[in-house]
Amino acid sequence: MSIPFFDLHVHSEPDTYSRRYSPLSLGQEMKAAGAGAVLKSHLTATTSVARMAREQGYPIYGSITLNQYAGGVSTQAVQAALAANGQDAPMVIWFPTLTGHGAKPRLSQPKCHPVLDTYPVKLERVSEEGRLRPDTIDVIQLAVDFGIPMATGHSSKEEVYMLVEEVDKRGGRIMLTHPCHSCTGFTTSEVAELLQSSHVWAEVAILMTKLGYESPDDVLDLLQAIDPGRVCVSTDFGQLKNETVTEGYAWFIEQVRTSAASRGLEIPDSLVEQICRTNPMKFLGV
Repeated sequence: MSIPFFDLHVHSEPDTYSRRYSPLSLGQEMKAAGAGAVLKSHLTATTSVARMAREQGYPIYGSITLNQYAGGVSTQAVQAALAANGQDAPMVIWFPTLTGHGAKPRLSQPKCHPVLDTYPVKLERVSEEGRLRPDTIDVIQLAVDFGIPMATGHSSKEEVYMLVEEVDKRGGRIMLTHPCHSCTGFTTSEVAELLQSSHVWAEVAILMTKLGYESPDDVLDLLQAIDPGRVCVSTDFGQLKNETVTEGYAWFIEQVRTSAASRGLEIPDSLVEQICRTNPMKFLGV
């Protein structure tokens, strides 16, 4: 069955790890599927390569992840990524992902270049001494000023609460990046509480189900606990060991529907389209 989707979280080359996609090969898949995707890299801003893909007719959008490789938590890094993005396309700002928070990754992946093993990157975090860094607050304000959606990255649970509070205060929008991951470990009720704010959205990443961080039953619990209007299903795919993005959505929805059927529930097509396509496009602003 064909699943309508718009993926806010796909990894392609160049990235810290070797990936199955280039921006163009991902663009070709998205165009064939009638879909779209946001490129994410732990290594560098993707706005310039996404712009080139769009100029060739592919529905690909860019982002920056504020790791040290890309300049860290810095308004200058965001300004450069935004300028490279062009004036008429949205993008995403991810707060750092190479933070040291959480358990050892469950997925072993080859680094893209030996230099990354020779010179390990300095970890980057959004807070110091229990409060957000001034640079973090400056990035939030810049994002609000230019209407750029943000995502929490691999911030700790305490940092996520601080980020949400600051975004709430300034009127932006922010996505909880796979909140079930070990770096935060939010419960369903905690996610539901955070989504009481109209500025907060929640990602359901298919990779988290693949890796066992959450189950289809957990996804159902979340959808029953909250209004699904700010829930976005993404893949977080691009790994060499995983299937394509299009196959990932089909697999995931089948798993959730099977779990729902065991409870005597049904997942209608309208809900699938809402959480897989309509909500992500609304969050991004396309």
